[in-house]
Amino acid sequence: MFKMLTAWIVSLALLAHVHADPYTIHHRILPSGTFVERGSGRVENGTVIFTPTSDALAPGEGWYQVGLETPGGDMLTTSTRACFAGDDARLVIHLTPSGRPTSISYTPLHVPNDGSCPAGGVPVSDSPELQIELAFPTRVYSPGLAAPPEVDEGGKVKEPEPEKTFLQKYGLMIAGFMFVLLMNAGAPDPPQEGGGGGGGGGGAAK
Repeated sequence: MFKMLTAWIVSLALLAHVHADPYTIHHRILPSGTFVERGSGRVENGTVIFTPTSDALAPGEGWYQVGLETPGGDMLTTSTRACFAGDDARLVIHLTPSGRPTSISYTPLHVPNDGSCPAGGVPVSDSPELQIELAFPTRVYSPGLAAPPEVDEGGKVKEPEPEKTFLQKYGLMIAGFMFVLLMNAGAPDPPQEGGGGGGGGGGAAK
């Protein structure tokens, strides 16, 4: 529930960054066709409303290419078989977190599973319906997880070792230091060397 709520909040925040200008959609039949404007989409309450500005291109041979004109003037394109040119379709605009279009995907609604052109053709309309959706990268907050506890061979959680006291940590070191001090305190002083020799003997009595 928390993840779903967070994803919803993030989606609303991302929608606030969508470019205010309408998205202009172009299309053409390849290999020889040139781009013509198909319509425009504007964002209203998180939904893209498509308004066609020209008739649909007739199905044919080759490829049907759809282009999205970005605010900077670049053209993002995607293609499908030309026999689906007049079919209802879904266009997904993939955006960055700041709302800049990075790529598009176009899916006709009556494509067989094998992707082949139907023998009887597809439903064609002068103004086929185009559903436009916006796709943002999802970023859901996930709190960091603690490391799993250690277990023994039997699968039981190992009890943490009790923390050692000061004497347990440094007792041997202190004892060695005290032993050295006691040895130095009980050692005898080194012997001192004797003084200079005495004077010469007295003369014989007369």
